[in-house]
Amino acid sequence: MIALVLKFNYEAFFRDLLNEVSAYADKTIDEMYAQSTRNMREKAIQSVKKIPATISANIVKAQIYYGARAIMESYGTGSLMDKSNPYLKYYMGSDKWNPARTSYTIVGRRAGEYINIYGKKQVSKGKYAGQNIEKWVKGRRFKVRPIKPTNGIAYMERDYIRKNWTKVDDGLKQLILKFMKTKAHKYFYNTK
Repeated sequence: MIALVLKFNYEAFFRDLLNEVSAYADKTIDEMYAQSTRNMREKAIQSVKKIPATISANIVKAQIYYGARAIMESYGTGSLMDKSNPYLKYYMGSDKWNPARTSYTIVGRRAGEYINIYGKKQVSKGKYAGQNIEKWVKGRRFKVRPIKPTNGIAYMERDYIRKNWTKVDDGLKQLILKFMKTKAHKYFYNTK
C-alpha cells in the first residue's frame, strides 16, 4: 500500500500573493493619483504625496496624502466650494475653520493669532472680522477669491473607493483569479 499526503505551503502561497497584491496596490495608487490630479495646477500637485505599498502583519497598505492646496482645488473654497465634500464637516469642526464664518463665504478673522490651513502661525488685526472678503470691502478688493472645484479627488474616490463595487474590487478579483489559475498549483506537493 502507498500513502500519499497532499501538503500545501500556505506561507509561500500567501507571501507571493501579498507581493502581487502589493504590486497591484502601487499600480492602483498611480492610477488614482493621475485621475485625482488631472485638472490641478502645479502647486496643488506638489502638495500631493504618494506612499508606495508596504506589507505589515499581512496587510497591504498604499496611500495618497492630499495637502491643503490639492484639497482646495479639488473641492473648491469659499462660496464656490462643493458642499457635498465628504471632508467638509471635519474641516468646519477643526481649529483651521475661521470661527467668524457663519456660512461658506470667506470672511475676515477676529484679531489674534491663528494657525492657517497650511499649518502656519498667522496674526490677524481683526479689521475685517466677519466681513465678506470675497468681495469689495470699503473700496478694496482682496486677493481672497473663491476657487471653483475641479472635483478630481471626488471623481477618483467615486470610481475607486466609494461605490459598492469599484475598480479596486474588479482589479483584485482579476488578480486573485489569475493567481489561482496560473500559480496556486506550485504550492501543493506530495509526500510519503
